[in-house]
Amino acid sequence: MAIRVAVYVGLFYQDLIKEQKLTSADRLPPVLPIVIYNGDTRWHAPTQSQSLIESVSGLDQYRLQVEYLLLDEGKYSDEALSPLQNLVTALFRLENSHSEPEIQVVLNLLIDWLADPAQESLKQTFVNWLKWVLLPRRLPQVEIPELKTLQEMNTMLAERVQQWYAEAEKRGELRGEQRGWVKGAMEGEVRGKATAWWQLLEVRWGSVPETFKPQLLELTSEQLSECLTRVWTAQSLEEVWPGVTKH
Repeated sequence: MAIRVAVYVGLFYQDLIKEQKLTSADRLPPVLPIVIYNGDTRWHAPTQSQSLIESVSGLDQYRLQVEYLLLDEGKYSDEALSPLQNLVTALFRLENSHSEPEIQVVLNLLIDWLADPAQESLKQTFVNWLKWVLLPRRLPQVEIPELKTLQEMNTMLAERVQQWYAEAEKRGELRGEQRGWVKGAMEGEVRGKATAWWQLLEVRWGSVPETFKPQLLELTSEQLSECLTRVWTAQSLEEVWPGVTKH
């Protein structure tokens, strides 16, 4: 990859010169080569071209010297990507997601960030990537319907979360103390949404104290939506929804 990057930079400079976009007084612009990697294993290839070329006494200064900036998505932990502040961290978080609730968190932020009509092209790019690349990879056994918007994808994933809980309860895979709470949470739009948000909290903190569950069910649909945007930025459960304290 280091050699490929060196070739790309050289071709870029060659094209600038060929197109006569520089005067004799100009210098070539600096280039920051960036390699984004999203494989399952960590990246181990050299990032500097000179490390790939044999060292010969007296000739080291003439070795090709090009280095690229590596962004290995899988190397970034959830903590390193929180809070989600821009589209790059959102993309990385989606790539590293392991469940529908995790994807939902990012989708809700994308819906807000890309609401401006001027972002329509970028929003459609995310839709196409989610539909044809990410969702088939994360949900290999699920037939992805014809989804045209981020909102439609978010709704589909919310339904999937509720279906997952229903199937898990049917198979008896839920903990005994969860079973009754989940059954009640499956009733109605607000309770179904509360079920998904509970899963998000468990993904974020590992477990949710029993005292939080009744309080979560008391929140309105609007309050739950507001809480969703704070799941990954909050430092504690108490910060997810203001006014709710641990007893």
